[in-house]
Amino acid sequence: EADFGLTAFWLGASPQTFHLYYTVQMAVVMCGKVFDYRITEQHYFLLDFCFFANACTLAWLWIAPTSGYLFNAVESFCGVLALSIPLFRNSCVPHDFARISNAYVHYPQVLLVLSTLWSCANGDQAAQCVGIAAGMRETWSIRLFQAWSVYMTWAVCYASVIFVFARKRIERKRRDTLYGYFAHTLGMKDKLPGWLRQYSGVVFMMGHQTLFISGVGFIVLPFTIQVIATLLAVMVFLHNGGRFYVDHFWKAHERNTVLYLDAANSMMTKASKEGSHSSLDQERTDDSPPRNDL
Repeated sequence: EADFGLTAFWLGASPQTFHLYYTVQMAVVMCGKVFDYRITEQHYFLLDFCFFANACTLAWLWIAPTSGYLFNAVESFCGVLALSIPLFRNSCVPHDFARISNAYVHYPQVLLVLSTLWSCANGDQAAQCVGIAAGMRETWSIRLFQAWSVYMTWAVCYASVIFVFARKRIERKRRDTLYGYFAHTLGMKDKLPGWLRQYSGVVFMMGHQTLFISGVGFIVLPFTIQVIATLLAVMVFLHNGGRFYVDHFWKAHERNTVLYLDAANSMMTKASKEGSHSSLDQERTDDSPPRNDL
């Protein structure tokens, strides 16, 4: 909760330095996810696109800030990361590390890009502004191609590891992956036609690329529309968190109510039985013949 307030304050007070806060935030989140996935043996999730997108963003900020090519890719990633919030039901659930950290690898990157765009448009002379200007000088078709080419770098690496080099190890040790989550946990593979199931990996990669293409148009939207789209994504994030807590507390209340009613019913039944036994004993005492001790 403190992070939400600090993020809002920093964006409003000093958007031109928000990249410093984003860098620290991502360092904490990434280290936390590495530790969590290592403990739970889910480390192949670190190959997911959201981690790649944030790594590219950090590389643009600190290694190649003047690269227009890399900026075009980073800005295009905002689209798929923003779309992932409603599609994957990212929720504002601060007490749950898994849920909140999944959200942190999506929406902060979008806020970082928008804050940098705004700062550069208002006279900031940071090195990143040179990269933004270089990227925007290209035609829209070149910008889209540059973004897609960087995405394909991730896609080729991911497919090579998951479906080729580490496939047998993943199957032997039953490691979880994003592909496995969709194919087996959600049962998407079984929903494919029989002849297509052997190509489920290809279907998964094509589906992911469709998601990227659906969001890549973010880079050609006016800044105002980008801000509105981001606000909508953040509102969905907060709404999902609210629904989670409503459902959580309602279910807890419902469960506790059932337990209370069961306990009360058991006590009433027990008391009723004890009362019946007492009445029978009293009747037997009253009906018994008088004793003659003489």
